[in-house]
Amino acid sequence: MAFRLILCEKTQRWAIPLRMALRCAAENDKRAPQQPLIAETRSLSQAEAALGGSPGSILAIEVTAANLPGVVGLLLRIGSRPREAVIALLDEETAAAEALLREAGAVGICRTTCEAPAAARLIHRHWQQTPAAAGNSATDISSQLPWPEYGVTGG
Repeated sequence: MAFRLILCEKTQRWAIPLRMALRCAAENDKRAPQQPLIAETRSLSQAEAALGGSPGSILAIEVTAANLPGVVGLLLRIGSRPREAVIALLDEETAAAEALLREAGAVGICRTTCEAPAAARLIHRHWQQTPAAAGNSATDISSQLPWPEYGVTGG
């Protein structure tokens, strides 16, 4: 599965600023001339399932007072999978939880939509460090061999 930005939010507050910032980051960074695929989810369970289906992806998650305990639990579960990363999207109500979220494993924190460009740079940096093929199946490995005719898919 391809690298994705998984955006988990209920309010749609972050979707447009992040998309615009990603477009600008892609235009300014010639090493990643396209934008990552964006999968929008509305719940923590959907976000975790999407992340499980796209190893190495990054999750940007809206943190509210209601979902804060669930987000911390999700961060702790994701912490055991080093290829995935989480950016916490805060608001005034949850700003005090920044230290807790960082301690739980968030690699980035955005307090306002004005910080979307910083999130986009972090997303692109994570994307560039993620192998192009998320898996390491025999087919993926054999396609990289200097003698492809003897690989799994060859003759």
